[in-house]
Amino acid sequence: MISPRLSSYIPIPFSEMVDHIRKYGLHVPGIFRVSGLKTKIIAIKKLYDLGKMPDLQQYDINDVAGVLKLWLRDMPEPILPFNLYEPFMAATSVTESEEGRVECIREVVQQLGRERASLLRYLVSFLREVAANSEKNLMSPRNLAIVFTPTCFRPRNPQTSIEILFGQTTNANSLFETFITRFDSIFTKPKTTSKLKLKGSQVEFVMGTLVRATVHQQNKDDQSNECAASERVTLSLQDEVSQLSRSSSSLMTPRASDHALEETWSLFFAAPSSFSPSELAHNG
Repeated sequence: MISPRLSSYIPIPFSEMVDHIRKYGLHVPGIFRVSGLKTKIIAIKKLYDLGKMPDLQQYDINDVAGVLKLWLRDMPEPILPFNLYEPFMAATSVTESEEGRVECIREVVQQLGRERASLLRYLVSFLREVAANSEKNLMSPRNLAIVFTPTCFRPRNPQTSIEILFGQTTNANSLFETFITRFDSIFTKPKTTSKLKLKGSQVEFVMGTLVRATVHQQNKDDQSNECAASERVTLSLQDEVSQLSRSSSSLMTPRASDHALEETWSLFFAAPSSFSPSELAHNG
């Protein structure tokens, strides 16, 4: 059961659907694999989008399961984010030892933000309950992985080659299946800050992909900070332009006013490219 501290990161509609399926769908054959009715799925989603809580008992259990999958698929970025796609693929490809593979996967999971990590753990914990009833619902960890991998884990720019795509899909499915079968090892062990003690070229490769992903994310964060600083300068200059416009008739001659506005507008349009990040932050 997820702790109260982490439950705040789980959207209410998502937990409501999970609770409903846990209560009524664990023994339903093909749950999550059998499609619901599109019209019903859209109707439920529309109610949630309007901030309403639909009476899920009025719908077939496969309709509710369909909404849950749609909710995951419609996330702007999957639970397993694009910048960790390569590290996850590298981790699940480790063959030097099964424990080494699981430890590498766990190391990459620890790079997730708190919200994504909480949602992933919540989802996988629930799917483990579904898989525990596979004798009745026929949904083994592998079958669940085949269903949920495309909604939770995909590259930013998918390869078009059928051979490459098939290989990626196989490894990606294996990753999600491992989440379910090795849940305790991946999600419940205390988080550590030390580097992996395991040895081997494949483990080193996984750590290398993590370093590259971290650098890439840091570059994205730096760009976001630079854009924010630039926006602050822009807004400040806009205010200055507005004040100059209002006071030009009484405080400046027409020629001086035109010159001041022209100078200010040149700074305004040049701001995004003419200032260094430190200058932008200082001026903001």
